[in-house]
Parts: sequence; C-alpha cells; structure tokens
Amino acid sequence: MAKPTTNTKGFIRLTLMSNSEQLFIGIHNISTVRQAGSSSLVLLTNSPHIAHMGSHEIHAQEEYEEVIRRINEAQ
Repeated sequence: MAKPTTNTKGFIRLTLMSNSEQLFIGIHNISTVRQAGSSSLVLLTNSPHIAHMGSHEIHAQEEYEEVIRRINEAQ
C-alpha cells in the first residue's frame, strides 16, 4: 500500500511499502518525478489533488510521459 505525505512546497513523497502491491497514485499537474530512495519517489506538483490511478510501478523519469498520459485519460 502506498502512503502519500505532503508539505507546503507542493512536494508529495510517495513511500512504497515493501512486500505489498505498489499502488500508483497519480498527481495532477506533475512537473517532476524523481527517485528519492529505494522505496520512495518525490513528485513535484502545483496541485494537491490526488487521484487514485490503480496499480502501477513508476520508474522515475523514463515513465514520466506515460504517467501524464494516464492522468489525462482519467480526467
């Protein structure tokens, strides 16, 4: 299960729990996706709105366009 946390600067840290399905949480208006460690990603967004997009593993920048496409399709 994924656990999102936020701060006031628009960063959302998505921590992926080990030994469980990695839950992809789409963040609208993503501008940056980067690896923050072995079990978390940091997504920079100008919107706090979080949309559940189903199960998906994100591999930092190489899947950035795919992430955006999925979010756009869900809107």
